[in-house]
Amino acid sequence: MSRLRRLIKTPRRLARSKGFGVHSPFAYSFIRDTIRCRNSYYAYTAIEELAHKSECRESDLKLVFRIACRFDVTRFSVYGKDAVILKQVLSLTRHDTECVATDCDSVPQMAVADCATELTSEEMAQLRRTVSAGGVVVLVNVPRISNTLARVTAGMTRGMSFAGRRTAIVAGFSYLPRQHFDIII
Repeated sequence: MSRLRRLIKTPRRLARSKGFGVHSPFAYSFIRDTIRCRNSYYAYTAIEELAHKSECRESDLKLVFRIACRFDVTRFSVYGKDAVILKQVLSLTRHDTECVATDCDSVPQMAVADCATELTSEEMAQLRRTVSAGGVVVLVNVPRISNTLARVTAGMTRGMSFAGRRTAIVAGFSYLPRQHFDIII
């Protein structure tokens, strides 16, 4: 998106980021209670320590944690440069969470990709597989958000996607209509 276009769309994106103009009850609740939540969670101090040890932004790690808590994730997969840190953050949500190997038949409930480095075609296929199975995909540190998001949501007929400047969330739930929200994350 060009700078001028982004500047023109900023007021609308800001309003949507606070829930204004969002008519879907799921999307409104997700934006207000998960994405824009400013409450402190029990694992935030541990997440802050992990953020200082890595190149991940603290806000991204906290967002991934809140999303995993919201959807009560027990099976997840992680991809990208800081996969070890993301795995540690997701392991803080529940005592029985497990990281699913990317080459097995089990489909994770949630997949998180650090897109600081380019994802392989196999990793992209795994992300699409998670979405098509009704899971959640979180993309952080995405250099070209629209291209990467389009590749993940290709062929998606149900579910919602939320995109900020460098972060995107795709909820592939079959009970949701196909909608996209440009917001400030």
